[in-house]
Amino acid sequence: MRSVEHSSAALIARSRRSTTALVIVATIVVTVGMTAVPSVQAQMYACGTPCYGTQAWSGGQIGAFTSISILPIYDNQIGCGDFCFINNEEWLSNQGCYCWIEAGYKSKSSQLYFFWAQNSGTCGNCFSEHFLADVPSADLYQRANILLHVYLQFFQVTMYGTDSSGNFWDYGGGFQPPTPSSDYIQIGQELHGNYSASAPQAAWDSNSWYTSDGNPHYQTSVDPNLQMVNSPISAYWNPDPQDSATGGTWFASCC
Repeated sequence: MRSVEHSSAALIARSRRSTTALVIVATIVVTVGMTAVPSVQAQMYACGTPCYGTQAWSGGQIGAFTSISILPIYDNQIGCGDFCFINNEEWLSNQGCYCWIEAGYKSKSSQLYFFWAQNSGTCGNCFSEHFLADVPSADLYQRANILLHVYLQFFQVTMYGTDSSGNFWDYGGGFQPPTPSSDYIQIGQELHGNYSASAPQAAWDSNSWYTSDGNPHYQTSVDPNLQMVNSPISAYWNPDPQDSATGGTWFASCC
């Protein structure tokens, strides 16, 4: 295993910053304004059932980390509400209870924004999404660093970065799942709908997992059977984790 710079102390400290984070980033959004997103020519595809460009890892751990490039992804399909979007994100799951937490950035109805979401079981209303803030233009082409972990019986998320002027921002959130443990990590792109989405090539770097003592380790291998790439998404490793000292780089783009 390769050690990572994220310490267990930092993991716990960052999980407690959600209130301050929301204030800090909200200020940036007001100052800079909402990101302008490009219009695109509609291309048809069949992702009524979601399409993915993802890599996953299974096995016991208490958390995951990735760093995603923030790019002007776009979706403006009309008439399908919350069911048409494209996003770049990370998931942390417990497959036994069908519970997970996810976080990243998303485009839906022409709006580009940071979010996190939770699923707490198999009931019809177990899933809920939490809006964080519109992505300001100063955050484009920077990084969204995402830490998902189990802490004090909760699934928690911390997302942070710096804008193009060097201003630091961070967000936090979390919920208590029926079973507070994790056994599945996933990174990549998700697409719902039938037309209008566009996403330039994004990169997921510094892909890591956490052992029960709170120490992080870079991913060092991939299972091709846990990779899912559905058209029109294109996704691949370069380099893959076994050929990298820092967890590999996953790329995904569409459409």
